[in-house]
Amino acid sequence: MDEPAGQGRGAAYMGGIIGRMYRDKDIIENCFVSGDLIVGISSSSSNVRVGGLTSQVYRDGNIIRNSYFSGTIRVAGNVDLGGIAGLVDNKASVVENCYSVGKIIKVEGASGNIYDAFGSMSATPTIKNVYALSNGGQAFAPSVNNNTTNSGTRSDSELKASDSYLNWNNFSSVWEIKVGSYAYPSLKSNPHKEKGEL
Repeated sequence: MDEPAGQGRGAAYMGGIIGRMYRDKDIIENCFVSGDLIVGISSSSSNVRVGGLTSQVYRDGNIIRNSYFSGTIRVAGNVDLGGIAGLVDNKASVVENCYSVGKIIKVEGASGNIYDAFGSMSATPTIKNVYALSNGGQAFAPSVNNNTTNSGTRSDSELKASDSYLNWNNFSSVWEIKVGSYAYPSLKSNPHKEKGEL
């Protein structure tokens, strides 16, 4: 079957940048994904992780910084899924200055840990200045909310309001809000681009 450019199919560990961060000190920095991920999973599959940037943050010193996801993830089956990462299971990792404004579309009874930013967390890393556009849910599991700094799901109107970021450290040096087609905070080091834009 023909598929539009920027789409991928897979299972087990699937990420827009890298399948999973499996080595100590793996880093994703100043990266973005605007393409689409299509995930079809059989009912017998298990341990399936999918993320807009990576499926799994796994090892000591893993860092995701100044990066974003703005594509679409269409998923069927039982899965750990997040706009940034499907599973985070190392407390010595860091995710900072990142966002997900992509769409998560659940089809055919999709289930599991499906959140706007991080699908599942078996450990709590350092999460700082991370936002996700609401897909009708939360950025991550409720138990994680108390272990984050200036992070979470925001509505369209909240993301456009400058007072939503008053407590963010170094906001003006890292982020900017422009008037135009993308009205949410964008990274100065990694400006927001729509699909097909270089």
